[in-house]
Amino acid sequence: MAHKAQIHESYIGKLERSEKTCSVEVLAKVTDALGVSLVDFFRYIQPEVGAGGDTALGQIVDRLRGRSTAEQKKVLKVIDAVLDDKPR
Repeated sequence: MAHKAQIHESYIGKLERSEKTCSVEVLAKVTDALGVSLVDFFRYIQPEVGAGGDTALGQIVDRLRGRSTAEQKKVLKVIDAVLDDKPR
């Protein structure tokens, strides 16, 4: 799978063991190698709902649903800036 996704085997292993996180681009390569679209990969992931209703993550997902890819990328840049994360 690593070869098909054009990603080093050790990096794939670290992803599998949750020792590393990956960018959307890397995730797209992995899902493509597995024959799964990104849409299908995320389709059934549902944020946990706390006692008080929807979680913040659920609210973010709801607000991004139906937005263009360009708008979603803008939001991702804002999240990276707020969390002081470097784009991966």
